[in-house]
Amino acid sequence: MTRKWAIAVRCALWVALCLLLVTGCGGGQPSGSTPSGDVTSLLDAASADLDAQRYADAEAKLQQALDLDDRSVEAHYLLGNAYAKQERFSEAEAEFLRALEFDPHHADARSNLGVVLYSQQRLDKAREAFEAVLAARPDDADVHYNLGGVLAAQNRFDEAIDHFQQATVLDPELAEPYLGLGSVYQLQGKNEQAIAALRQFLDRSDDAQWRKHAEDLIRQMGGKP
Repeated sequence: MTRKWAIAVRCALWVALCLLLVTGCGGGQPSGSTPSGDVTSLLDAASADLDAQRYADAEAKLQQALDLDDRSVEAHYLLGNAYAKQERFSEAEAEFLRALEFDPHHADARSNLGVVLYSQQRLDKAREAFEAVLAARPDDADVHYNLGGVLAAQNRFDEAIDHFQQATVLDPELAEPYLGLGSVYQLQGKNEQAIAALRQFLDRSDDAQWRKHAEDLIRQMGGKP
């Protein structure tokens, strides 16, 4: 299964950065159940815990999985996600790097690493991570959006706009690139384009926090949401 992971990116104002987060490798087990001692069952149960935001439970199961097989790419990857969800970014980085040590082509681990690097303000390294993912997955709208968010944070606005626009073409229903476009256009003083993009975001998003942010930006520019 897939999940979107929202991290806030700061340029001169807040832009949402969204990441494709693969947390599941199976159906999982209900809370309170005890998984069998094989790695696959532990990963399934940990994935269910991550979905339910039971991070301590997920960590415990993933550590059990790694005790059984320290080279499990998925266990290191999921443990990185558990740490990152708790903003334990240094630990998350170490787990994503461990996953990539065993599988350099694990695009989701590299993409999540990019978000962790961004969260530590290591913007050049974050950009490199997202660029590497795009080299393998050029049609991934979420990664184009992630890269656009990093570029916006580096004040490379025209490049950010290019990636946000590519994301909207690849996935027209993805809301976040329109928030990115609206925010960057507003910084450039292109209020008409900014308002149009933010209205597109409002048409697609049901996130109350970011809808309020978009509405406030529109009002600041003299428009009506």
